[in-house]
Amino acid sequence: MFSVLKKEQVNLHTVQKNKDIKTTLLNKFLFEDDSTCLQILLNLYNIEDSIENVLPSYISMKNLKSDIIRYLNPNQGRELVAQNVTNLIHGDITRLELCVYLEGYRMGYKSKKWSNQLEILTFNHVSVEDIYKSAFIPKDLDQCKEIYLFRQKLDNIIEKDDKIQKFLFDLVHIYSKKVLRPKIFHINKYLDRQLMIDYDSDEISFVEAHLPLRFRDISCMYKRLLNFLVRDCMRVYQKAYWDGMNNQVMKRYH
Repeated sequence: MFSVLKKEQVNLHTVQKNKDIKTTLLNKFLFEDDSTCLQILLNLYNIEDSIENVLPSYISMKNLKSDIIRYLNPNQGRELVAQNVTNLIHGDITRLELCVYLEGYRMGYKSKKWSNQLEILTFNHVSVEDIYKSAFIPKDLDQCKEIYLFRQKLDNIIEKDDKIQKFLFDLVHIYSKKVLRPKIFHINKYLDRQLMIDYDSDEISFVEAHLPLRFRDISCMYKRLLNFLVRDCMRVYQKAYWDGMNNQVMKRYH
C-alpha cells in the first residue's frame, strides 16, 4: 500500500514538474521572444503528447490594419499610422497566436469524445483505404454538410466555454499589458512622418498628416486592439482544436 501511494505521489510530482517546465518555456518564448524555448517546448509536446503537424493559421494583419483605418480620422494619415502599428507589433502578435494555437491543438488532440464523432462522420464519406493514403483528413470533407454542421456546433461550444473564454481573455490582457501596451502608447516615437496637401488654404501647402496622435486616440486604438485580439485568438483556438482532433483521428490509421 505504501509503495503504491509513493509511486502515485512521484507521478503527480513528475506531472507538476513537467507542467511547470512547459509554462516556463512558454512564458520565455511569449514574453522574451526566446525561440530556443519554443523549439524545446515543441519537442516536449511531440514526445509526451504525440503532437505533430502543427499548422498555425496566423492573424491577417490586413484585417487588423483595416480595423485601425476605420477608427482613425482621415486627417491623421490613418493608412500610414495603421501600417506603422501593424509593422511594430506583427512579431508580437505572431508569438501570441502560436501559443494560443499550441494550446488549442493540444486540447483538440486529447479530446476523445469529439475525435470519435469526427471519425464516425468521416467514414460516412470516405473509405478506410482513402484515410490510409492521406496524411490529413481531406479538405474537401469540410464542404460536406454533415461535417460542416458538426464543426459549426463544436465552434459554438468552444466559443461559449467559460474556461476557454477566461483563458484567452486573461492571456490577451496580460500579454498586451506587458508587451503591446508600451509600444502602442509610445507609438508617436515610431510613426513615419507623412506630408499631405492642404487644399483648404489659399495657396497649395503641405501639412504633417498625423503627428502627434492624441492620448485619447491612442487609448481607444489600444482598446480596439484588445477586442480584436480576443476575437482573433478565439478563431485561432477553434482552428487549432479542429486540427488537433483531425490529427488524432488520422493517427489511428497511420
